[in-house]
Amino acid sequence: MTRTNSIHPYSRIHGLLATLLFVLVCGQAQTLAQELPTFGKPLWTLNLDTLRARGAVDFASDVNQLFIGTRKGWVLVIDAESGVVTDSFSVRVIPRYRNLTGVLDVYSVRCSQDGRTLVVGVTSTRNPVELTCDIFVLEYPSWRVVDTLLYSKSDTPEPWDYSQFGISPSGRYLALPDSSWRDGASDWTLPRMKILDRSTGRSRVVTWAYDPILDFDSSESTIAYCEVVNTSRGYYMNYVRTLSLVEDTSTPQGWDVYGTPSLSSDGSKLMVSGYGRHESQEELNLLPHVTIYDMKTRDTIWHMRGDRTGNGSDLAVASWSKDCKHVLTNRASTKLVPPEWHGIVKYRVGEEKPFAKLDTSTWFVFRTIGQDRAGVGHPNLTRGYFVLNSRVLAFDYSPETTGSQEPGSAADDVIFPNPTSGSVTVSCKSDLPAVSWSVYTLSGGITAKGVLEDFAPDSQGVSRYQIHLAETLPPGKFLLTLQDRLGNNVCTYQMVTK
Repeated sequence: MTRTNSIHPYSRIHGLLATLLFVLVCGQAQTLAQELPTFGKPLWTLNLDTLRARGAVDFASDVNQLFIGTRKGWVLVIDAESGVVTDSFSVRVIPRYRNLTGVLDVYSVRCSQDGRTLVVGVTSTRNPVELTCDIFVLEYPSWRVVDTLLYSKSDTPEPWDYSQFGISPSGRYLALPDSSWRDGASDWTLPRMKILDRSTGRSRVVTWAYDPILDFDSSESTIAYCEVVNTSRGYYMNYVRTLSLVEDTSTPQGWDVYGTPSLSSDGSKLMVSGYGRHESQEELNLLPHVTIYDMKTRDTIWHMRGDRTGNGSDLAVASWSKDCKHVLTNRASTKLVPPEWHGIVKYRVGEEKPFAKLDTSTWFVFRTIGQDRAGVGHPNLTRGYFVLNSRVLAFDYSPETTGSQEPGSAADDVIFPNPTSGSVTVSCKSDLPAVSWSVYTLSGGITAKGVLEDFAPDSQGVSRYQIHLAETLPPGKFLLTLQDRLGNNVCTYQMVTK
């Protein structure tokens, strides 16, 4: 294994890479391009020879660890900050695989937020025509097998097409395929999902559940998933459903919306993106979109509709921050003004214009959300991790501080976005690093304060900090100041909230 600090361009770009144009011509009028801060700075790259990209990566956000499966039967643990392999486990020590002479592939890994519970999917080839798919649970760091063969199915050629799975934040619930529907059934359109409560041992089966992309809220009271729906024009495989896990007698709730579902951490909002996926891969008239619903009232909180006018996918996939404040998605519509917004961009929920775009020098396949699960993101969309071919790559999703600066700020002291409705990123040049921040009214009254995480300065002595402002901060003009460990103000910004 070798570790490098840079990445190389990829020729296979999956149709979702950022595109940069510099001038928009509307009729006979010419408009200058609107600059957006960029994100996507490479953090580290780890080169391995045994990786399998398809679904074999997950992120334990509480402990900042990545768990990755490989083609040769290994599960690797990687420090997400540094990109260093800290632990490993060979599935071949499990008696079922100990004497296996064929191919052993850890094709999928899911983990709890604390990294203590791992759900592992393994395919093993025992002869040229038999391929077996198993799912079991490991306890980490002991690597003890605590639940064996939760699912096992032999088929050819690829049984994992029917056997994706999910895990709730604490590891209590597992969403697994229910293989019994395939015994003697010739119709692939009768899939079922089994939801297993590991704390009680009870399980329930949800019929017609198909799509492997699903999500839980942090309290583990609700699951969001996709269902197969038969329309007059054929089967669609991604109509969104939610199900309460509090009562065993609850029934799935339909939302009359299609796409990829996600739940906010507090379970109050359902976030959906994508287009209608037809069994014959026809797009028909189900246009792409990103939409947020209130789970109690079922009201639409925010809706942004895409189209198919561009050369590429528009709002086809998205990754949401779990606080429901940001979304990372792709744009390709020719109706966008200016066209510099084409590519992979970040939006603040509720706004129609993106506030940051993917750095066009960062060439990687965008799969933060996708059926093969080759990428995962931090819950707050501050970082992204990808498994591509034989590499693990980490990227910084924080916008570069190239936005507008307020009058009176030094050239190195930049705040973005400004105006802001939530978080801000600031750069500050000072002899001592800043350790805290304060927000003052223009009359001198303090309205908010907090502690800063220290960032190493660049070669010019400029450090960058991200500040999460209080939601109770009213709209208006304020002064944001940074203080060093001696209590001295080192940088001051004029900030506008909305």
